[in-house]
Amino acid sequence: MSNIAEGVPAWLKITVFFLILAILALFTDLFTFVVGTLIMIGVFASGYNKEHLHEH
Repeated sequence: MSNIAEGVPAWLKITVFFLILAILALFTDLFTFVVGTLIMIGVFASGYNKEHLHEH
């Protein structure tokens, strides 16, 4: 799985993040939007940390 994440460009990751965020904002209630956003931030941050682990 990490090999796949390394091949994805940063602009695509950001685009997917905002696309999911827009879907949550438009089609869910406030509670689901807040919880979903927090979970999404955790998932994307974890992927960022794994990708840049060698820099620390």
